[in-house]
Amino acid sequence: MKRSSRAADDRALVAVDVGTGGARAVAIDLEGRVIAEVRRAYPTREPAPGWAEQNPDDWSERAAQALTALGRLLGRRHRAIAIGLTGQCPTVAPFDAQGRPVGPGMLYRDNRAVDEAREMRDRIGVEAMHRRTGHVAEAFHVGPKVLWLRRH
Repeated sequence: MKRSSRAADDRALVAVDVGTGGARAVAIDLEGRVIAEVRRAYPTREPAPGWAEQNPDDWSERAAQALTALGRLLGRRHRAIAIGLTGQCPTVAPFDAQGRPVGPGMLYRDNRAVDEAREMRDRIGVEAMHRRTGHVAEAFHVGPKVLWLRRH
């Protein structure tokens, strides 16, 4: 395999994390050292006890801002050879058919779907649910949140 004429130390791995407190973009060299890092914060709202919401538009906007700023910091001195993405889980957000958010994202720590989780456990059964999914429905899980969204 032919090697690039560029120096090996100009290569970087880039990671983008859409996390709880904001989006972060980081470039790491092949030895594991951080070359540059950029963070862009966004708020979490708690409109009721047990609720935790974010604006889904904030996730993509702040991630793009962080990645753009990281690119400026790296300039032509480094080139990304791979990009990894990660985000919050199990966070649920409703979108329309065009991919636009139609409501706030319900964070992993949002527990408004207590009644829906209880109903799922009662209807399906704890053992049957665990056999099928490896989990037992809790308010912070995706299934109860989706059921809550359908009802509200």
